[in-house]
Amino acid sequence: MASKNYRLDPIFQLYDPIQYSFNKKKEDYVIISPSVGTKTQINDGGRVTFEINLLSNWLLLSDAHFRCDFKIKDATQNRIPQTNTTLENNFFPSLFSEMVLEAGSNPIETIETIETHPGEFDTMLKTVLYPKIYDSVSGWIPDVGDGEVLKEPVRTVANDADLARIRVVARNTLERVSRGVNHGFEKRALQYNNVVENNRWGNYVNWKLYPLFGLLEHRKVSIGLPYKIHLQREINDNKIFFGENNSDAKLEITNIQLYIPVITPSVEVETRIFNSLTKDIEIAFLRRNTVETLVMKIIEAMETNSPTLITYNGKKVHITQKIIDKYKHCKVRDDIDLERIDQNLTKKVGFLPFLPLIFAGLAAAGATAGGAAGIAKAVNDKKA
Repeated sequence: MASKNYRLDPIFQLYDPIQYSFNKKKEDYVIISPSVGTKTQINDGGRVTFEINLLSNWLLLSDAHFRCDFKIKDATQNRIPQTNTTLENNFFPSLFSEMVLEAGSNPIETIETIETHPGEFDTMLKTVLYPKIYDSVSGWIPDVGDGEVLKEPVRTVANDADLARIRVVARNTLERVSRGVNHGFEKRALQYNNVVENNRWGNYVNWKLYPLFGLLEHRKVSIGLPYKIHLQREINDNKIFFGENNSDAKLEITNIQLYIPVITPSVEVETRIFNSLTKDIEIAFLRRNTVETLVMKIIEAMETNSPTLITYNGKKVHITQKIIDKYKHCKVRDDIDLERIDQNLTKKVGFLPFLPLIFAGLAAAGATAGGAAGIAKAVNDKKA
């Protein structure tokens, strides 16, 4: 009993002090709808904006989520799709080509790429780096097995086959079905493929902003700071449906809203916090840095011979046909510094002086064939 390693079971610790927490008076949600004039973009394609101007509320943005109500339908046959077609895992962030988080009118994070979408980054983060704390309501229902939708072929046996042969075929068929079944796909089909009205079917998902936005690693309340979230809708039904006849399925979003927890602290806690706000609060977080930076967009325009206007952190960069013709036969530099050029291009020093930092000297006319390899090497060098 006198041993130093002895520990009394908690049920016998009768004299432990009783501790209570009265820090919160109430916890609720505030619901933010798309800004006027942007809601229609959610099905037509374009930018949808959510403005958060609740300056007197204690917001916990790290626990915020989008609620998306939707319907799906077979566009060509004007009927409900078959049960072997449904939405892919974590489909919601894949609906957008760009997601932007602003704080105090300053862009904090922009999640975008040239060839993919924020959904791929969100899926990678949830699969590799973060605990599996996501549920089916959030749209996280991964495929299992080989990820395929099972299409078991019809097996025939000869009319004069004996019972033993029939048993072998039946056993092998059952084993293949057992190995190949994709429970993730089946669960999504069961959850999303519900008849709603007028032969349409659908459901809803509650997709959380964390962990896609790195700022939300700072799991603290916020007060007195306005936010904006921009979603650039991309109509990409052929990419978000999974299974047979996926190219015929169409998604219709019937409603989308942003739910943000609002905390009402006790009077004592609120007074204590306000009295302590005597200096700036420093925030450190892992900023999501996608590979396709401004430099990569410039390279993309050059290689595809596509004049364009690129907007990056509020700075507009014109890639004209004249610029493309001048540099289209150049190689991408091996020692390219993506961050340095990105930062300088958004300052008031102009665009043209930095093109030599992106491209090496003029090469033969066929040099652009190696452009993709040059980009890959540039990215790998930067990562190293």
